Amino acid sequence: MGYDDEFGDGWLFLAIRNAQEEDAEVGLNDVIGTANYINKAMPNYREVNHACTKLTNLGFITIQGSRISVTTSGREFLDNIELDEECSGRPSRYAAKIAAELAELGSTSEKIEIFFSSDEIRSAEDSSMSDVAELSSGNVVFIDATDP
Repeated sequence: MGYDDEFGDGWLFLAIRNAQEEDAEVGLNDVIGTANYINKAMPNYREVNHACTKLTNLGFITIQGSRISVTTSGREFLDNIELDEECSGRPSRYAAKIAAELAELGSTSEKIEIFFSSDEIRSAEDSSMSDVAELSSGNVVFIDATDP
């Protein structure tokens, strides 16, 4: 597993958590849009499916159809990550910190499962791009690294 896969795991885990309201499931469109907000980039096909494979194998997320949710153990894992000043207000650095913690857990599978097709990911990217103006206007609440 290379650096991009490791960062992608943390980046998408943070995107899933931040896109999710309470314990509700979240759609891929919201995850992709939140990932774009966090890292000013769209995750690719491999990053999405690699992160989903790792996070489901660890029991940190569940996927039902096109809906994703963070499990109790996933929330506990994120809550136990010690953050420093460098992460405050910098979601991409927070994602990198999550990625480092996930990497310490090791690889859970060499085979990447296909949860979402390239067409589904492209469609989510297109949909999230139409929401960029709303994200930029501050109408979206972002969970800051300093929040409890």
